[in-house]
Amino acid sequence: MTRSMCWPQNLEVSHRFAIGSRIGVIVSNTPGAVDEATATTAVFLLIATMRRFSECESHLRSGGFGPLRQVEAGAQDLSGKTIGILGMGGIGSTFANLIRPFGMKMLYHNRRQSSVAPSDVGYVADLYDLLRDVDVLLVSIPLNDATRRFIGEKEIRSMKRGSIIINTARGPIIDEEAMIGALQDGHVCHQPDVDETS
Repeated sequence: MTRSMCWPQNLEVSHRFAIGSRIGVIVSNTPGAVDEATATTAVFLLIATMRRFSECESHLRSGGFGPLRQVEAGAQDLSGKTIGILGMGGIGSTFANLIRPFGMKMLYHNRRQSSVAPSDVGYVADLYDLLRDVDVLLVSIPLNDATRRFIGEKEIRSMKRGSIIINTARGPIIDEEAMIGALQDGHVCHQPDVDETS
């Protein structure tokens, strides 16, 4: 069994390899194997969300060909916007390298500065300073007891009204009820990709 992203949650750390050995299954961990694929997906989500592609596609599929006023009013260019990367590991650093040509100001937050962070991505030590500054937040941290519901009501409400959250990590990192409320009242623009069941 090869797990390329994260270990199954129902396997205890001390038993992962022992279980595999006992039943004759080779167990391995391949960190980095999906960094590029996940980062590329995050770029797609970033562009699609800012340009509001899904609304345009839905409009076309329903037979509409005229302009959508809400899309024209709400679609944004990436250049000049500020993106915060929560978690500067392999995915975060690959994502930063991929979006560099779009001219976004790039910031990141980790528990400590990352040795893999590109030099043009600024480190922000305080999470709330990062959240207040960004137009878009990419969530790319592992799920564990310390990160479950790491982004909750306080964190979401610290962001600018109309901000975008892209979660390419595990769903439970974001408090689903807080996110639903923020989506319903327009505080957050869109949160594609994963929910708490992912």
